[in-house]
Amino acid sequence: MYYLLLTEAQNKTYIKPTSDSLITIAVEFFDKTEDWGRKAKAWYYRGRINQDLGDALHAQDYYLKALQDESKVEDHALLGRIYNSIGMLYTYQNVYEKALPYQRKALDRFALMQDSVGISYVLRDIGRTFTALEKNDSAIAYYEQALLVCNNRNKPLVYGELASLYIDKGEYLKSYKYIQKVLSSPSKRILLDPTYLTLGKLFHKTNQIDSAYFYLRLCTNSP
Repeated sequence: MYYLLLTEAQNKTYIKPTSDSLITIAVEFFDKTEDWGRKAKAWYYRGRINQDLGDALHAQDYYLKALQDESKVEDHALLGRIYNSIGMLYTYQNVYEKALPYQRKALDRFALMQDSVGISYVLRDIGRTFTALEKNDSAIAYYEQALLVCNNRNKPLVYGELASLYIDKGEYLKSYKYIQKVLSSPSKRILLDPTYLTLGKLFHKTNQIDSAYFYLRLCTNSP
């Protein structure tokens, strides 16, 4: 239990893991029990750790193992996170036909709980999947739904991704409006760099070359 809770706490506070040895002990223990919720959670966090370590294939396997007794797991939030994690891994591997069903399952779980934070994250991730599929209208629809339920802290990220999509559609005024929303928000540097990139792209598309150079040069300082 200690190793499971420790791993969960470290993951939620963004502490970078160095190995999955501790959560493996928890997995081996709970896998021999009928504590379906903790068994699923242990496998889920083993997947999270391996994903953070860059081992996508093992992470995917562990997420799927977290669902081995899903009909007996009553924690809808946990199931929603597992489904969405699997969906995003498939997205990163360009297997979009497998990603969307899991993301929609995640959306159903969070909707069942009326969990607006979970709903907003999944809507955003579905938007990213449709962006990768080059289905921009569908992506925009999901991003705009996400804006209706996400908190103010997460809105700038959605604004930035919408701005890029509207550039691709040639709707430059809408794109500029969303860029300004990002820039007027108290954003971290990690969010400002891609916003400058989008702004540079917008000025390039609208033949404002000096402005495009200015913002694209700012991006060269990005890690």
